[in-house]
Amino acid sequence: MGIGLLVFAANTYAQQSDFAAIDFHKADSLALVYKNERLTNLPELCFKLTDGLDTDVERFRAVYRWICNNIANDYNLYKRNMYKRHRFREDSVKLKAWNKKFQEIAIQKLLKRKRAICTGYAYLLQQMAVQIGLHCEIVNGYARTSTTEVNENSAPNHSWNAVLLNEKWYLCDATWSAGVPDPETGMFTFYYNDGFFLGEPQLFALNHFPIDTQWLLLNKSDYTFTDFLEAPVFYGGTYSMLAHFQQPEKMHHELLKGESLHYWFTLRKPVAPDKIILKIDSGSGMRAATLDEVNITDEIVDFSYRFEHRGFYDVHLYIDGVLIATHTVRVLPAKTQE
Repeated sequence: MGIGLLVFAANTYAQQSDFAAIDFHKADSLALVYKNERLTNLPELCFKLTDGLDTDVERFRAVYRWICNNIANDYNLYKRNMYKRHRFREDSVKLKAWNKKFQEIAIQKLLKRKRAICTGYAYLLQQMAVQIGLHCEIVNGYARTSTTEVNENSAPNHSWNAVLLNEKWYLCDATWSAGVPDPETGMFTFYYNDGFFLGEPQLFALNHFPIDTQWLLLNKSDYTFTDFLEAPVFYGGTYSMLAHFQQPEKMHHELLKGESLHYWFTLRKPVAPDKIILKIDSGSGMRAATLDEVNITDEIVDFSYRFEHRGFYDVHLYIDGVLIATHTVRVLPAKTQE
């Protein structure tokens, strides 16, 4: 069966909650036991990580957690690659030569120093999945973060994976699960984010857009690259705190004085209403907005905030102290939009 048919057959709503009855403690423990293993013998490492695990999802979890615990994101290598690709963007011969050289550099860094960029994470996860008998694809596409600028003319800048479990495809991003690089120092801090493991497709689409849109794994087909580019900026906290995010859908908003902006999203776990906070930056200072009424029913959060003063604002959504998303609001005089 070809990839297209596999996707068509398995493109049902796939997310980590499908495995709510699975206890990943043993798989996670094995990943920690073999934390200092090297990559010189991949079949042996995969056998050690999965020996005694009963299900495919547990075996996949063990290799995924091992990668996230051991492979550091090499931000300096990422910057070097982006610089070279931009420099040679008009010279196909030099670009092809650099891509070949970079592939060699990346593989050596991965094998010898256990450092990689997204392509290395995705490649290693695919290879380890193959070793344990699973079908895993590398997905190439676009990623948006607070420090990454993407537009209609941008080249693809990120890679992640799709894995086939129980005849359904699931998305995961080991690069973003593993931790956080510091763009200024290039240092990497391991900090596991479970939200990118078998992540909910609608959340993935907020800041992942594949070149081949079948890998969106969405039940709707009307989500476009423009929708992706116009969305708010989302952070890692989105995946640890939310199950879905519906509104606001766009990054930039223009309102009249006195108009409101609507917020609507679904939590992964219960949170008290007073833990839902908007912080509004006017350029001269940041303040926490007073929310009149935050409705939470079955973990669905629904509220609106009225903008009473003219100006341009960066608005940051926090849940229980965790930064979730940022968007902007321009508030115009009540009688005109000119």
